[in-house]
Amino acid sequence: MYFIEDGKRRLVPDYTTLVALNSGGWPAVKRIAENELRGMETGRPLPSLREGSLLINATGRSFLARGGRLRPIPDAATLAHYPRRRVTSVKSADVRLFEPVVGEPLPSVHDANADVLAIDAYIRSLAPLPVEDNHDDRGPVVRQPGIAEVDGVAVEVLEQRVRMARQVADFVEISPVPDVMWAGAAVTGASVIPGSLAPIPLRRYPGWITVSTDLTLPSVRSRSRKLEEPTAHGYRDALADLIAELNPQDSAAAMSFRLEKISTLEEGMVSFGLNMKGSGWGVDAKARLDGHLDRSTTFGTFSQAYYQIAFTPEGSPPRFFTDDVSLENVKAYCGPDNPPCYIASVTYGRMLAFLVDSQASSLEVKAAFKAAWQAAVSGTADLDASYKDTLSRSMVHAVVVGGSSGPGGDVVVDPVTNLIPWIRNQLKVNRDLPAAPIQYTVRYLAPPHNLVRISRATDVVKIVDANVYGGRELAGTYQVGEGGGQGPVNTHIRLNRGDEVTITATGSIWAGWWFIGRNGPEGLDGPPKPWYPIPPVEGNNAIRGSMLIGGYDNSNWFPIGSGARQNVPDAYDDCELWLRLNDDDMTNGNGVFDVTVSVRRRLPVINALG
Repeated sequence: MYFIEDGKRRLVPDYTTLVALNSGGWPAVKRIAENELRGMETGRPLPSLREGSLLINATGRSFLARGGRLRPIPDAATLAHYPRRRVTSVKSADVRLFEPVVGEPLPSVHDANADVLAIDAYIRSLAPLPVEDNHDDRGPVVRQPGIAEVDGVAVEVLEQRVRMARQVADFVEISPVPDVMWAGAAVTGASVIPGSLAPIPLRRYPGWITVSTDLTLPSVRSRSRKLEEPTAHGYRDALADLIAELNPQDSAAAMSFRLEKISTLEEGMVSFGLNMKGSGWGVDAKARLDGHLDRSTTFGTFSQAYYQIAFTPEGSPPRFFTDDVSLENVKAYCGPDNPPCYIASVTYGRMLAFLVDSQASSLEVKAAFKAAWQAAVSGTADLDASYKDTLSRSMVHAVVVGGSSGPGGDVVVDPVTNLIPWIRNQLKVNRDLPAAPIQYTVRYLAPPHNLVRISRATDVVKIVDANVYGGRELAGTYQVGEGGGQGPVNTHIRLNRGDEVTITATGSIWAGWWFIGRNGPEGLDGPPKPWYPIPPVEGNNAIRGSMLIGGYDNSNWFPIGSGARQNVPDAYDDCELWLRLNDDDMTNGNGVFDVTVSVRRRLPVINALG
């Protein structure tokens, strides 16, 4: 949908903006031929007037979109109090377009009474929650006591303690408490960290909730409603009315899928940002799950998001508590290390979380579950035989976030037959099983109402290697290319005779030759120079300069190109795999190839590694 101005087409971002341009709404939209539309020059998109959007003009004028109108912001001090979730720089001509919906100026922060200013000053004085960058602190690699036996082959296992920390801003609650889990709920900052949200039960100033969804295209995508007194009961009533108006349950939802190998359940919860309370998996969260070397443990989630509810506080500056709430009342629920916060948005839909113990590798499990997920949401009838074989060797424990399983979860019996129907059944949304909260964000009450980010950490012991003669699968990704430090690259993968090595590569480089463009992993057209690591081979046009090549112990090079698979010759038993370009100088160009290496050992296969 576009607004035509001076022969240019300008994108209209949402229905609220459309109504601001023309109160007639959808009936005022005209259809024209696609070729006529494409023949017009594209102009700047129009600024959005979605609830809570800030429009800032270069002349210094600023506006807040509220209730379908633009409310002028009187001064910089007042502007500083508003969240910066959606900020757009606009020209004066853009403001003139929306002149009919420009409302009364918002009150200035300087007009607030002394009690409000005292509460605001106190809340501003409280530091945000501590947060650290994502990192993995790896300890020394040590040998596991004793010798394990897999398929009759003795192996020595190497393991490493890793402290992993992950930032979380989009929180997932397995067992949400309805009286707390609603957009606009005031909560204590200290309760956000463990996920056991604690409400701040003080009387509230009004605010707006906005429902956004992509499930009604090309019809209305969002609706807003004012909560005169934000409460869980009032929120649920207003939400029910808005959902009834939008009716977003008849279309496919936005979907996401992710599966990862884990060593403990806590590692999976931290990695996926799930709150660790109330998981009910029947497994100690810190207990190691890789005790059987011939098995793998995989954790993952499938999700469908149907709609999102966002809360915007009313007032200028945005106010949360009514005038009869005193500073002492506020201090009873917050203080140092416990800043007051509010739930800024809640995403509703369905999320399935899986814990899979399998005799197959985690790579095989990921492939089988991805196929099952795609089959479930697309209506495909069946799976390939290889995926069925993987599922037949797997035990599946699942929890439905916002679904019917409850926090204790379900065991999917006979996943070959039952996994796809079980997923389809759990993803249904109807009157008896409506969409439920699956994810939420939190903001600080203190201006400018930044998103709350916290860190969750765990210490996990991972199996990193095993001194076996074959038997395990390895996988790694590397970058090889032109420029300092881009090669030769030691993958640090030790190979034994008979190992099957599969290498694939994508990307492009410029090899430093003037007047010659970039090339892919297959190399430049024509044979290589005689002094290159792999010289020309008569009758073999596949050997080229600047192509990706591999080698054993930084020598004994072989061609790879965009992909190669081979078994390690007997002569190169117990060697390291290296990667480089078939070029004598890898520093005079630029660009990299993204290379994936997978190694299939001879038996026994140690699935606890991957």
